Amino acid sequence: MIIDNVSVVITTIGRSDIVCRAVNSVLSQTFRDIEVIVVIDGPDSATMQVLEQIKDPRLIILALPENVGVAEARNSGVRASKYGWIAFLDDDDEWLPEKLEKQAKAAAQLDKAFPIISCSYQLLNSRINQIRPLKFPNPSEQVSEYLFAKTSFFGGVAHLAPSALVMRKELLEAVPFRRHLWRNEDWDFLLRVAQLEEVSFEVVPECLVIIHIAEKREHLSNKDDVDFDLQWIRDNQNLFTPRAYAGYVAKNLSSEASRQKGWKLFVPLFKEMCRFGPPTFVEFSIFLYPWFLPRIVRRWVKIIIKKVRGIIGK
Repeated sequence: MIIDNVSVVITTIGRSDIVCRAVNSVLSQTFRDIEVIVVIDGPDSATMQVLEQIKDPRLIILALPENVGVAEARNSGVRASKYGWIAFLDDDDEWLPEKLEKQAKAAAQLDKAFPIISCSYQLLNSRINQIRPLKFPNPSEQVSEYLFAKTSFFGGVAHLAPSALVMRKELLEAVPFRRHLWRNEDWDFLLRVAQLEEVSFEVVPECLVIIHIAEKREHLSNKDDVDFDLQWIRDNQNLFTPRAYAGYVAKNLSSEASRQKGWKLFVPLFKEMCRFGPPTFVEFSIFLYPWFLPRIVRRWVKIIIKKVRGIIGK
């Protein structure tokens, strides 16, 4: 599988202070045959102004007349692209210079029709400096289990970061992001393409992306919404194995519900976790943890877990 050229899609809105860092990290790639499509998701004159100062013919600015959300903004970038391979980069992240070159070399060794090629990344802010993920998917592993099945309290951190992914445009045309999703759009896409026999997930085990973890900035997609997430997993339960379904409810929905809804969702969510079979001890414990431990204790547990994960990740 040969990667000759790549269209890089960056979606942004209201980020004129940081988007140029992402753009410049792409334009500085050692892999030179690229175009950079920055999709401005709605009216944003400040972002347009700073981008127009970058004088590189490979930069294309696509300003949408109205806000459509990150899923459809990515689809718009894909439709506007001219090359056969697509890479995504979030506007607050950046690439190391050899990112695309090393992924292209990895692709040359693959024989599946639609490989999705990822890499390791660095989580970074003033308090965090960690390499992720701690484990990579293996060929025999269901993607839903890789992402959501819980086998440990400390290790097993699994993730396929959008800013790390490279894939064929043809795949994104066949399975676009679902535009109505304002959160979970990345997981939704990965779970759906994983159903295709021609798709494989490959990882370059080198840190080639820096993901900047916001300390104060709040993103719409990061806001907890247990009702939305519960409806999403119910609508898409066919994309999950029983273990992955229980793991998602235990980790994602339980922690959200304990903050938003109090005890009224405890029993319904417990039943939801057991819907397709009994959870493991780890999943059962993760589910109970936010409900029964006082908030101050949970804070200390999180600090300990982060420290242990940092040691494991070194």
